[in-house]
Amino acid sequence: MTYLPVPPLAQTLARFEEYVRPLLTAEEVARTAQVVERFAEHDGPAAQEVLERQAAEQNETGASWLTELWFAAYLGGRTPLTLTSNVGFELTWPERDSGVERAAGLAHRLARVHLDHLRGEIEPLVSPRGESLCMQQWSYLAGGIRRPRAGQDEIVAGSADPARREILVMHAGRAYAVPISDDTGRAVPLATLRDALEAVLTDTDDAPADAQASRLPFSAWSYLGSDRAAAYEAEILTDPHNAEVYDRLVHALFVLALVDESEAPEDHLRDTAFAYGLTWPYKPVTYVPCLVDDFVGMHIEHTVADGGTLQSVIAMAQGLDDLPEDSSGDDSSGDTSRPADGGPSSVAPERLTWRLTDDVRERIAADVAEYVAAAERCRVRVVRVPAITSDTLRLSTDAMQQFVILYAQLRAYGRVRSTYESVDMREYQAGRTETMRPVTPQAVALARALIDGDATPAHLHDALAAHKRRIVECKKGDGIDRHLLGLRIESAELGASPELFEDTGYRRLTTDFLSTTSLGADGQIARYAFAPTSEGGIGIGYSRRENGAEFEFVLNHGAAREGDIEDFARAIGEGASRLAALVADAS
Repeated sequence: MTYLPVPPLAQTLARFEEYVRPLLTAEEVARTAQVVERFAEHDGPAAQEVLERQAAEQNETGASWLTELWFAAYLGGRTPLTLTSNVGFELTWPERDSGVERAAGLAHRLARVHLDHLRGEIEPLVSPRGESLCMQQWSYLAGGIRRPRAGQDEIVAGSADPARREILVMHAGRAYAVPISDDTGRAVPLATLRDALEAVLTDTDDAPADAQASRLPFSAWSYLGSDRAAAYEAEILTDPHNAEVYDRLVHALFVLALVDESEAPEDHLRDTAFAYGLTWPYKPVTYVPCLVDDFVGMHIEHTVADGGTLQSVIAMAQGLDDLPEDSSGDDSSGDTSRPADGGPSSVAPERLTWRLTDDVRERIAADVAEYVAAAERCRVRVVRVPAITSDTLRLSTDAMQQFVILYAQLRAYGRVRSTYESVDMREYQAGRTETMRPVTPQAVALARALIDGDATPAHLHDALAAHKRRIVECKKGDGIDRHLLGLRIESAELGASPELFEDTGYRRLTTDFLSTTSLGADGQIARYAFAPTSEGGIGIGYSRRENGAEFEFVLNHGAAREGDIEDFARAIGEGASRLAALVADAS
């Protein structure tokens, strides 16, 4: 496996000046150049030396120089995870069966992938270019939890044992432990799982009506920021019963959240990302099948796994053959007339509850009201436009969509602000993602020319070449954002306070007005919802639809953007139309 390099300091600083230029005035460009020069002469070399030393040490442990910095950045977040870094997805799932049958089939196929991983039966993956991909992110398939702690959270790993595992099934605010594997580590029979889900759905709440009204969802305090959640856990888990329930929560293989209300896909997606009480946001993954329509969602805690890994896992589950109804998950077994040896032929879901005092319950209810109000301000808007294609030009689908997004930003808001684009880096040991900055001077020139009506094929070719160059830089390990993050953190550790990281240029570059991400086509993951990374910003998940005929942009924004988001959406359509016309002229 290739080690993630620490880019040369001079290279990163030169590219930083290039990257920020479209975001600054001429006066600001000159001031930033002076700040960069001082950093290169004084604090920069010492921080660079620390990163290079860390790289040499961490490479030998299976990590990279970025690993500890990455986890510290994620685990140090204090705001509610669903409003910060978690992501909701809509999955592309075969339209076979419906209702409980479909939910059971989804959970069974995915459980088989989780368990195959734990049994060591999944072969390492390779990229389309034949490069081996790091498999460390697959550790999320073992379950575990991100446990809230005061100051900084911690990752508690799930058990490596595939035998006798449970999943946590959530429905109507209640939680149930359901066995998912037998004592050989194979999935329980599909029919067994389906019966267990039926039992969950028919479970009646025999508490008095007034008690039902005051009951909190099982996952209530997990929707709070980590300091608050940690304080509640410290108080609640002193009860041995609660501590035992929490241990089962930690080691649950995954969460299955059953939804029984039909909605428009955008509303389902929004709920999967933000809805209070649906899941346990600190668990690595929740699968969210709707029982009354075709929606299938997934909710991810983002510390351990990135989109490319999730896409691979879903593809693997999609590719599994259906097992006979009464067989276990042992695909190699020739005997499908009975459950695998040691496997239960029937399981009863066990309701899990917390013992909470009235005082704790009232305090949690008051605290989550703040979260609910914040979540209600989250909006999801889907925009589709005709895909831009050419029979003669070699077009990057990713670049074309970024050009449309940049056009829309300029058209709707009249100025250029920073855009984040995620690049998969699993070709490197412990590789995560790099930030690609698609707002190149050439792309800005193209967008302005499209708005003015004087764009030429030269504008298009220059913008395409610049976009490709930055993607290649990232893929070579020469991106600048992660390197600058490391330099900033290590400078602080050394007691320095370089003005570079307080400079307008650095703040502009790293404040993402548009936070964008894509996994290519929609064969596994149809669309995604996530909170914007800056106040007043817009999160955009974009893809080329599998039919090839459309680009889709999912706009995630707060209620404060409602007054202008329609202008931005219209500008996306207008930009796609003008760019398509230019491509036709250039072909």
